[in-house]
Amino acid sequence: MSTNIHFLATREIQVVKTGQRETQKEYFGGVWQTPTPVTRQLMAQADPILAYRNWILEINEDYQVDIYAEDDMFREREPVGTETRNNGDDHCAEFDAWVESRREQGYDITAEAW
Repeated sequence: MSTNIHFLATREIQVVKTGQRETQKEYFGGVWQTPTPVTRQLMAQADPILAYRNWILEINEDYQVDIYAEDDMFREREPVGTETRNNGDDHCAEFDAWVESRREQGYDITAEAW
């Protein structure tokens, strides 16, 4: 079993009704599994968030997907075109949106390995 990188957003809040202070925590649920040596390398970086993004983009390549006409749901005819996709780009967009959203809401984001 490998040790994977995880990203944790935390913030201190005060409950208005009771005045109590609490720490809210939320993990990014879509993190990709990282091999233990990669996890160690990412955690050793000054900015593990950026290092993780760079690793995702390094291990993914563009690929072509056939596009079919709207009325050809069973894909019985020839494709009408192709589209370039990259799973790393898609994942980084989702990750970036999570990071940005949490920072805007006052969270600090840290990396953990477990």
